[in-house]
Amino acid sequence: MKAVINFEWFISEEMQHITSEETLKQLALRNIKDGFDDGLKHGDLNAVINGTEYKGHWHIDVEQAEVGVGACPPAIEHNEPSPFMALSQRQIHLKRWPLMRSVTGEDTVLGHSAAVAHIGLMMALIANKNGANFDLTEVLTYGLLHDLQEVVCQDVAQPSKQSSPELAAAFEAFEKKALQSMIETLPAPLQDFYATKLLNPSPDVKNLIKNADIYDALRKSQDECEAGNKKEFGLAYTRLLDEVATRTKTNSYLSEFHETFGEAYSWSFDQLVAHSHI
Repeated sequence: MKAVINFEWFISEEMQHITSEETLKQLALRNIKDGFDDGLKHGDLNAVINGTEYKGHWHIDVEQAEVGVGACPPAIEHNEPSPFMALSQRQIHLKRWPLMRSVTGEDTVLGHSAAVAHIGLMMALIANKNGANFDLTEVLTYGLLHDLQEVVCQDVAQPSKQSSPELAAAFEAFEKKALQSMIETLPAPLQDFYATKLLNPSPDVKNLIKNADIYDALRKSQDECEAGNKKEFGLAYTRLLDEVATRTKTNSYLSEFHETFGEAYSWSFDQLVAHSHI
């Protein structure tokens, strides 16, 4: 005996862009499985995602000669292991600045992401103190995972990515597709959070994390230059210093962060301890 599962969500074209097709498919299959287990061959689809209600209908045709397009056997369970967490934590093996000789220790993408999240959090707190309204959960999430796609795409230097408009567009499309594919390995109920926070961050949060990203790169290049490695990092340090100076003109929280914390990045450990009153 064969069965064909048919289902349809009653959603507008605008709503299709809010939630991924894979998420809706997984939610439909969950509704269908519950009904099928109760002996039903048709029923309604119901789901609420981020406050938006979705409705639809499903039915099962039994004893068909062949399985139709998009059909799934009712007995299939969608609880196979997800590689998302294990793959994302492979960021610890990704080396930043891969073609530049470092004398202060290697940077990894995972370590860099933790630093960006922390810098971004402090910048958001400064901004909120001065009247902004950053969502700190969104800031931390996007900061911690802003380079997640690099476990698939690898870390490519910005000058290389931006060497031509065509190459920049190709990299952007490649990275977005890689990130989307990773998110789709998650169980359906978890996908929407990551899709919203990573694929569609608010413009202000995206800009803030970009500022934090650049500042962490400045910190690294400054460390290298102060350790005598200007040959490798001198041009990067000059370029990043100019970029931070330009960005402080339109992002006051970046200026305040630099004025408050910037000098101490050049201190020795003994100086840091001496000023911490430990």
